[in-house]
Amino acid sequence: MKRLLILMFIFLIFTACENKDEAEEPNSMADLSVSPDFAFNTTKIVELNLTSRDASGNLQPNVPFSIFKKDPATASGSRVLRSATNDFGNFENTIKLPAYYNKIYIRPAASEVQELAINHLSSENAKIDADFIYSPNKLKYNKNLDSFEPVTASDNGFVFTLQNIVADYENSTATITISITNNNNKKFKDAYFTIPSSVLATEIEPNNTNYESPAGMTYWVQYPVNHWIMGNSIAYYGNNGFKNGETDYYYITLPLEVFEFWNSMEMYATATGNTSGQVTLDFSYTPEFSMTEYYPAENEFGTLAYEDYWPQQGDYDMNDLVIDYNMSLEKSYVGDLETIFAQFNIRAIGASYTIGFGFQLPDFIQVNGNVTSTSGLAYVEADNRTIVLFDDARDIVTENSDQFINTDPALPYIETSVMTISIPVVSSDNNTDEDWFLPPYNPFIFVNERAKEIHLANFPPTNQADLTLFNTQDDASDPVSDYYYRTAANLPWAFHIAESSLYPIEKIQIIQAFPEFYQWAESEGNQATDWYTFPDENLIYPVP
Repeated sequence: MKRLLILMFIFLIFTACENKDEAEEPNSMADLSVSPDFAFNTTKIVELNLTSRDASGNLQPNVPFSIFKKDPATASGSRVLRSATNDFGNFENTIKLPAYYNKIYIRPAASEVQELAINHLSSENAKIDADFIYSPNKLKYNKNLDSFEPVTASDNGFVFTLQNIVADYENSTATITISITNNNNKKFKDAYFTIPSSVLATEIEPNNTNYESPAGMTYWVQYPVNHWIMGNSIAYYGNNGFKNGETDYYYITLPLEVFEFWNSMEMYATATGNTSGQVTLDFSYTPEFSMTEYYPAENEFGTLAYEDYWPQQGDYDMNDLVIDYNMSLEKSYVGDLETIFAQFNIRAIGASYTIGFGFQLPDFIQVNGNVTSTSGLAYVEADNRTIVLFDDARDIVTENSDQFINTDPALPYIETSVMTISIPVVSSDNNTDEDWFLPPYNPFIFVNERAKEIHLANFPPTNQADLTLFNTQDDASDPVSDYYYRTAANLPWAFHIAESSLYPIEKIQIIQAFPEFYQWAESEGNQATDWYTFPDENLIYPVP
């Protein structure tokens, strides 16, 4: 009996402790204890310092590569950067990644995918300092380069495919790979490919030489040839070649500058017995010496979620406006930003107020020309770096304009569409890595009037904002300390997630919909960094 009482006593103590721990887990944003130094960032700024080498460790200059968030061998659409190392085999840049990532992947042109480990320096910063191996596969015609989409066409039993284009920066050339499949039962003979008339014979490889093809066929290659149908062409003269579905490959090396204006090639093939086929292939090729950055990744979206009550504290369901974004930055090889292409998709409107949306570029980036958008509603403000996408979200999502959009499961789901915008820009050097200096830059909503802006935590207002609203009601901003859009309890009015995220249903706080949110917030972003990937499915808006 005495032993039983002792066991019961221990059980009660254990249960009480367990219940105490559960009770201490905040279930309301009001219960959170958050440091003023924590800005609710779900991303890290990652400094890249990469060096390209061959398998023997020798420096390899001008190596094109792509960087991916996920292994491109198993997951598509996760590229975050396309560029090349410089004349010394080096590449330096800064990107933004989800904070919970521990590695990313690099794929040099025509080489194998390699892992790059992320060195976490703090809850907001990380670094990758690494070498990668450039070891081109000899069968490079089977590898489609990142910036090129193969094109194909058929005629009279011949299948013509422009497989890829490989840049060689050291020699300022690019090599085109073409395949021809002969489905006829007649042996393949000759192939002809049109070349721009401005290209000299001495600039083409191969030319006036014997060419041993992958199919074991020997051709005599000659340029220029004035083909009786196609005109200025490079000719591959052969005999007794492949047939019955067999394929051969052809390589043509041209100066890189040709691809600035040339995007169409005619092809002509013959087989014994006067059998012939002719096609025209239009192609699109961007030489790899330019650089593209993708945020959060190519063909992927990040999520921005807002409360609209500021300067009054809201209900923290974070669905007054939920808008997804994707941005790509087109840069020259030396890193000068030239164009920003952006896509936005309003996913939810849980507000009865009029909500506009825009984003501000940092002061070292200026709009340089006309901004075009599919909605026709976007415009640039007088500072030449603030772009407003719309003054009223209901002008974009017009269906059921008198109801909340996609926040209440009892109401019909509204299918929304992506709007795009193209922004020509000029940029100057920047040596500071502020979070909002990278996409999505400084995104904000404005409520009922242009001057009432709501930004991410510690992101500054634009010059159109009414600064007299700071430190009124629940706002505790301190502009002198760059402390913006925070309550006295250090809570924000907006969140940015660098992946497309789910969001709470109406009147459910974000801390309730995502059980690990509190741990992330109270640890200053050092724990549960992937909190938004573990929702309570019963409290999340169910997209059909």
